[in-house]
This record gives sequence, C-alpha cells and structure tokens, in this order.
Amino acid sequence: MLVSSLEAKVGFVAKKELSRIPLLAYWMREVGCVFIDRSDKSGARKSLEMAAAALGNGSLVVFPEGTRSKTGELLPIKSGGLRMAVMAHAQIIPVRIRNSRNGFEARAPGARGPIHVQARFFAPLDTEGWPDERASWQKVKTYLEECWLEGEAAVEPQE
Repeated sequence: MLVSSLEAKVGFVAKKELSRIPLLAYWMREVGCVFIDRSDKSGARKSLEMAAAALGNGSLVVFPEGTRSKTGELLPIKSGGLRMAVMAHAQIIPVRIRNSRNGFEARAPGARGPIHVQARFFAPLDTEGWPDERASWQKVKTYLEECWLEGEAAVEPQE
C-alpha cells in the first residue's frame, strides 16, 4: 500500500528472515530494502549505519515497533530505526496505517475480497543537525507517539 501511494521510490528496513523468500527478497532488493539480523546486535547496528549512509539516495520505510501489531495497539517503539533516522539527519514522516490487520490476523480463513486500508501522513519532523544521542531518539519517539494518539482520535469512516 505504501509503495503504491507514494510518488517517490522507497525501500524498507526488514528482518533478515524475509531475505529467504525468493520472489519477495528479489523485489525488496530491487526497491532498496535493507535487511537487519535482529539476533545479532553488532551486525544490526552496522546494517543500520549503512542504511543511514545510503538514506541520502532515497527514502526508507521503517516500522519503529519492529513488527506488526496483532491487536491494533501500539507496540513498544524500538530505538534502532529512530537512531538511523537521526544519524542520517533524515526527515521523518510518520504514517498511521489503519485496518491492515484485517488482511492478516482479523481475516476469516479463506475470506476473499478487498480490504479497506487507510494511511494518514503526519507533518514531517526534520532531524537535520540533531546529535546522535538518546535525547534525540527520545524526541523522535515522543513525536511518533503523539502522532499515534492523534491518529487514534480520528473518526473511522463507516463501511
């Protein structure tokens, strides 16, 4: 949904396990995805640093929770993606995606048909000149949480 709704080419930060799915892995490499081994902290850090360096060449989508919420609730935000954005002095554009879980966890087995998914884009947060330190990551985290709460208050359209 994000790839089709954005005008710019975007890559994704993804778990290494997805690199083992042949067709998906090929597509992800073609669009500029960065695979992270979450079990190897030093390797993950190096991957994030390389991604931060490459970020000047395009945009990366980072899911700051590190995984999809199965309940629709906000999961704890991990610092790796936040740190990568600060290291790259990137502009962060939070996106709140609603109802995508209806295609996964909440979908009845064998169900077919379209799933109505909404994406809300929030005002950008520019990290230009921010130091790579915990206080900067916390500012990003706080902003993401504020966007989540604002998006949570939005009224969902009736189907």
